[in-house]
Amino acid sequence: MAEQFKTAQELLEEANLKSLFDKRDGDRVTTLNKARDCSKLTIPSVLPDESFTEQTDLPDTYNSLGARAVNNLSNKLLLGLLPPSSAFFRLRQSEELEDEVEAGAEPSKEDTALEAQLSKLETKVMGKIEGSGMRPIVHQAFVHLIITGNAALLYDDGKMQMYKIDSYVVIRDFSGNITDVILKEKIAYEALPEDLMNTIDVTEEERKRDIELYTRYNRQGKDWLTYQEVKDTLVDGSEQTIKDKHMPLMVLRWTKINGENYGRGLVEQHLGDFRSLEGLTQMMLEYSAIAAKVIFGIVPGSVIEQDELEEVENGGVVIGNLEREVTRLAVDKQADLQIPMKLVEEITRRIGAAFLLQSTTTRDSERTTALEIQFLARELEDALGGIYSIIAQEFQLPLVNLLLQDMTYDLGDMVEPTITTGLNALGRTQDLEKLRQLNGLIAEVNPEYVMKYLNIEEYLVRIGSALGIKDVTSLFVSKEEVAQETQGQTDAGVPNVAPPEQTQG
Repeated sequence: MAEQFKTAQELLEEANLKSLFDKRDGDRVTTLNKARDCSKLTIPSVLPDESFTEQTDLPDTYNSLGARAVNNLSNKLLLGLLPPSSAFFRLRQSEELEDEVEAGAEPSKEDTALEAQLSKLETKVMGKIEGSGMRPIVHQAFVHLIITGNAALLYDDGKMQMYKIDSYVVIRDFSGNITDVILKEKIAYEALPEDLMNTIDVTEEERKRDIELYTRYNRQGKDWLTYQEVKDTLVDGSEQTIKDKHMPLMVLRWTKINGENYGRGLVEQHLGDFRSLEGLTQMMLEYSAIAAKVIFGIVPGSVIEQDELEEVENGGVVIGNLEREVTRLAVDKQADLQIPMKLVEEITRRIGAAFLLQSTTTRDSERTTALEIQFLARELEDALGGIYSIIAQEFQLPLVNLLLQDMTYDLGDMVEPTITTGLNALGRTQDLEKLRQLNGLIAEVNPEYVMKYLNIEEYLVRIGSALGIKDVTSLFVSKEEVAQETQGQTDAGVPNVAPPEQTQG
């Protein structure tokens, strides 16, 4: 028996979106408070208090390491997951065609033409990304992910919009699949459709300020039902059914924890270090202000007057015995400041390592080698493997599908996008590095062995695979072509030339 799904009006009669949003918002008070604490210690403007307005002062921090660490990591994520010079995905043909090629069957002309069209389509999709101006929005989402652990991106009509964690509520099943999302935003009363203005009841005061607009995405089987509500009234024409593949809302999270509706940010994972750094920095600044203050005193009965001492210029003369009649009070506790200074340095290194700040993780030494820096960089990037896999599943793949749909390309099931950045790029980089190490180690033992016995064609194939280049062997001539050319030169009296595999290493 087929499952019966409810319409938007039936769902609205059960509970209006405002009351549903408020209820779910109250269930996550602890999550919001923790996210706001993380924001105060890094970038306070990311998630201020609920009562914040443009006239409200944001809390000041005593150090800028948190903001620098978050911006550094978000920039690296943006460049790594949305590279400006190349596509972050590849459109693959059907598995049937790949099996034919592996079995030795020659691809047809139609298959070759399709491959060329897919390559052009990848370029068009990247061009649309560059022209849509979505990069600053995505970067902002990465900042929110790092600090609060959550962010939502809505791609509609070729434009990207971001929602903070306090602007939406989400329900997930135990495995982390989204079942229901409600967005909350404010819109000017004059921007509402005219027929909706005549339907809802608003006071004169409400006409002068923004109206709350709620948008719901409710999963129904394999599809989504979406509709909007204003003042307990269903917005006419907002009810739509969307395929799961074309879901325009991407609810992102930094960590994936079964049984939890929201993620946890990287800042929360290192919140103890941020709090300790803030307290130590405040203490050191306050002590520095005290230590810099010097107070002069005059011994009772001295012939030196206070006004005379205050008005004397630098290098001036005052009548009296200054050593006996004038005293100085200053704090002399510089030695005690060494302990908090060392703690600050240690905490700075720990935070820098977690947020890929190379300047804080590389040891301060004249003998620091380039190999040490490269090894440290690879080690730090490998730590992001988990977040790369989550972002690929919840952001990159849905974004490609939405862009293809927006460009009216329906590729069906014969073509599927594959993410080539992030975790996949890390794996290819490691493969390439291992090939280099293997070649170098063998060459250290006997360079002639590499030159004589290395299978150049297979070596080129593996290098091309590690670099993400398809069919690299077509860039070079085959052994048969080399043999034919060599035989032709021999017949013509030209000295014989060794094949490429005999001269390369």
